[in-house]
Amino acid sequence: MIDFEKVFNVMDDLSRLVLSEPKLAPYASAVLQVRDEARALSDGIKLTHSMPVTPSGAIHERELAERIIKITSRMPQIDPDNEDPDSTRLFAQLNANLFSAIMFAVFIGCPDLVPRHRPS
Repeated sequence: MIDFEKVFNVMDDLSRLVLSEPKLAPYASAVLQVRDEARALSDGIKLTHSMPVTPSGAIHERELAERIIKITSRMPQIDPDNEDPDSTRLFAQLNANLFSAIMFAVFIGCPDLVPRHRPS
């Protein structure tokens, strides 16, 4: 079972970082929205909304990008074959929203920090 409380804790930590760093201000609203969705999921409310990818720049400050990745890397791993399909869909949507909210900017600004898996 997906630990949505852990997901919320990760998103809460990320939102605190974003709110404390002036250079991350452009991402605050979207990150807070994802945090609120994670809170709702941890409270048992099975609802997320798709966020469009609206690039608002890139995060070129390597130290900030590394801090973001360190926080988000704590997201729980899941095995979709052993999870409830509805929970898996909600977890996937939340991660897509996280990408839209801030990870896209990390990916563009510091692409070497984001592992890429190429098909064999």
